[in-house]
Amino acid sequence: MLSRSKSFSAALLAGAALAVMQPQPAEAQLTVKLGGFTTFRAATYDSDVTGATSREFQNEVEIHVAADGKADNGLLYGARIELENEGAGGGIVTDEASVYLGGVWGRLEFGDQDGAADQLFVFAPTVGNGQIDEDWFDFAGPDIDTDDLLLPTDTSDSTKITYMSPEFGGLRAGVSYTPQFDSEGQNVVALDPTDPDTDNLYKDLIEVGIGYQREVAGFSLEIGAGYVHGDANDGTEAEDFDAWGVGAQVGYQGFKVGGAYNDNGDSLIETDDPDAKSWNVGVSYEADAWGVAAQYQKVDLPGRDIDIYAVGAAYQVASGLTVGPDLIFFDDDDPEVGDGYVALIAVNLEF
Repeated sequence: MLSRSKSFSAALLAGAALAVMQPQPAEAQLTVKLGGFTTFRAATYDSDVTGATSREFQNEVEIHVAADGKADNGLLYGARIELENEGAGGGIVTDEASVYLGGVWGRLEFGDQDGAADQLFVFAPTVGNGQIDEDWFDFAGPDIDTDDLLLPTDTSDSTKITYMSPEFGGLRAGVSYTPQFDSEGQNVVALDPTDPDTDNLYKDLIEVGIGYQREVAGFSLEIGAGYVHGDANDGTEAEDFDAWGVGAQVGYQGFKVGGAYNDNGDSLIETDDPDAKSWNVGVSYEADAWGVAAQYQKVDLPGRDIDIYAVGAAYQVASGLTVGPDLIFFDDDDPEVGDGYVALIAVNLEF
């Protein structure tokens, strides 16, 4: 008898095969679009991390390629590819790459792509550079990376298969299957789970997401929920885990208020500490070319609490060109991190 995860993956593959089987070849013209963004950040910061600097520039680049087609039989198909610059040493690497098939029945995605829980989740509203949702932790130090804790443990860009349902009355759902966490690209053999330099701790991860959007009498409502199950690979210090989270945003006349709660169970994906819990809340206001936002995030780890306070703004100077500051204060019980702040300004061009 097949296991739950193997049965699930076999069903997805069978569904994909049925979707593309046609009596005669169906031809169509592919449309290819090129886009992306580049973001320059200048920051001054302070933390208790040993040897930390206090001023730095950062430059982030992503190139997006989208290919979309529609066959004569109505089948939608295409690809999404994202390339990004690396850190020290430079170079361009593949961030995400996937192929999709779609129709009235929904959409199947194959490749290195965010899973269903990630795609449909909702947390505190942000503007511009993203405040608690972006790269402030790059300046604060490597031990305070908390943006992944804004949503439940997820499979990141590990190679997977995802099914996304069509939208019914504002409701949409999705499910993903990942054979091995931290295995992506051309890697077809699981990384050695006993190697301390890898994060390959889990296998057969199932990720479920549900999203709902509705507008009534000028009010907007967005709700997202996610659930992830992972089995620990043999020979690792990890344990099987179940993670979940729920978030929502309510908007009215440019204002948005929202937040989320997450329980990552015994997952070690986002942190070396099992049983990580977090919640966040925030408010934003956007009008014409500018916006402002503020958020609070609480991260609860065994024997360690992190409090994060953030404010930010953004102004659209011209089409695609946005500038804005972010200010983040953090207080970490870990004495190697301690408390501190990050003040930055970002210049972003989307094309």
